Amino acid sequence: MKGALKAWRAALLFVAMAAFSASGWAAEPIVLQWGVGQGGQFIELYQKVARMFEERHPHVRIEIVQAGYDELREKVIVAHAAGDPIDLFEAHSSHLMEMVERGIARDLGPFLAADPDVDLGGYIPVTVTGNQVNGRQVALPVAAFVDVLYINVEHFRTLGLALPPQPHGCMPDSCPEEWTWQEFADTLQRLTRDIDGDGVADRFGLQLGDWWPRTTPFLFQAGAHFFDETYSRAVLDSDEAVDALTFLQDLSLRGFLSGGGFTGGTASTYISGPWDLVALDASGIDYDVVMLPRHRHHGTRASNLPIHMSAITPYPEVAWEFIKFVISPEVQGRLTESVEWLVSSYVPAALEYVRAPGGPAGKHVFFEQMMVDPGHRVITHPALSQMDSIIQRAWSSIWRGEAAVRPALEEANRQMNAMMASYAASWERE
Repeated sequence: MKGALKAWRAALLFVAMAAFSASGWAAEPIVLQWGVGQGGQFIELYQKVARMFEERHPHVRIEIVQAGYDELREKVIVAHAAGDPIDLFEAHSSHLMEMVERGIARDLGPFLAADPDVDLGGYIPVTVTGNQVNGRQVALPVAAFVDVLYINVEHFRTLGLALPPQPHGCMPDSCPEEWTWQEFADTLQRLTRDIDGDGVADRFGLQLGDWWPRTTPFLFQAGAHFFDETYSRAVLDSDEAVDALTFLQDLSLRGFLSGGGFTGGTASTYISGPWDLVALDASGIDYDVVMLPRHRHHGTRASNLPIHMSAITPYPEVAWEFIKFVISPEVQGRLTESVEWLVSSYVPAALEYVRAPGGPAGKHVFFEQMMVDPGHRVITHPALSQMDSIIQRAWSSIWRGEAAVRPALEEANRQMNAMMASYAASWERE
């Protein structure tokens, strides 16, 4: 059966190619536009993947359209409205719901169901679920990003502190050793120091300001979500969210946190992703990479580099072949040729990268952190950019102790739901 389906899809692609050739496309190849949001080293990666695909499909050309994610969002929306779509594109996770509601991102479920060559069971789970909205698979993961904890090893050793436990090969919520919130708080307390003896702390346990996106690992660890399962209601006033923000407020008011300082040696730990590895290497700090603490669950700000298909591309079968190629073992095993710290979303390729000698510090930790994350609902809504200031005001007031946690979250939640209702009403009028 699988062989028959595979032959059917290959024949369909051949027919599509032949039809275009017979219509005068022999001289002019099929052109697929690929909208990408990353720049720098990633451009080399995109270009390499495009060339590899073109070599295998001489009648197809991949045209890369690069822009920052906000600008790319505009380009994708405008092109869709004009009926001249960007065939394949990356959408920032915050724009995901909008792309679905506007009918721009195609549901890839039918392609997956009909294609035995793609088994999503081989991919890091959180990168797959991170591209789902209301049960629909609206993108597939190219690569994975994740926040972990960077630590200043010298600070730990000077104080005689043991480095955080580092479990390996454990499944979600079943690691034999854990670093709990309480142990994390106790460690931050010991790391926060008055170095010059003036009675005021000048070295802090954790570099963490009140910018709400950076704090989301703690909400996910507590089991909190920003929206309900249907993305029709904000649920930021839950007991789990109150638990997480109460913990963070306590760390802030006890003076363990600073808005910066890790690369300068005035903060002992720092939450961020692999994109900071180059700068940290250049800083000369003796650092290590460890997993974040666990509360009710493991949790982190996990995201991925997605690839979406336009709902109105005139070449859906060809676009699907390109998506399959991008997530294939062949391409997944070569991601780090262009971006050294990029972790594949395909588990066998990621494991090969982790086990190979060399590479960036703590590369296994990024993989482990993603594998133990049970997943969370994507923080996405078409009105999220308008809700950003609501969330940030609540966070800032909580951080400074100007508001009690539960009332601040209840008010933020009320305003978010009012904004969501307003958006829904305007969408219905359109």
